[in-house]
Amino acid sequence: MDGGKARGCRWIPESATWCATREAIPWSTRPGRRDRRAIPRARTRGDAGRAPARPKYSAGVAGYLGLSDEQHALLDLVRDITRREIAPYASDRERAGEFPRAAFEALGKAGLLGLVYPERYGGGEQPTWVYLLMLEELAAAHLAVGLGV
Repeated sequence: MDGGKARGCRWIPESATWCATREAIPWSTRPGRRDRRAIPRARTRGDAGRAPARPKYSAGVAGYLGLSDEQHALLDLVRDITRREIAPYASDRERAGEFPRAAFEALGKAGLLGLVYPERYGGGEQPTWVYLLMLEELAAAHLAVGLGV
């Protein structure tokens, strides 16, 4: 205690009694606290050295999301373009500090730059999560392309 005030207690007017009554309030009923025993813990201290088990999916993320055939074909197209047009040149473009214009041209020709926009505006009218799957594929090959799309 420093000068009669509890350590760590911010200055408050004399009329307020929060710091003085703070010690009298039970821990579990203090503002911002909750009963931690009521929340099931995913891991215990005994699990600290072990990594959590990862699910094993054979087809990657798209394999268990319930994608339609059209969406599977779309992601296959993205993977194909990524493998042919983006990944082989990514490190060279990064080292040279060049803008990956050819990658964006390839994506534009395939119609992949406007996936989330409605068809009446020239887009692909795909759900946002399909667009995000496409971005993950692109960013894995070349981050600048994934961020630029």
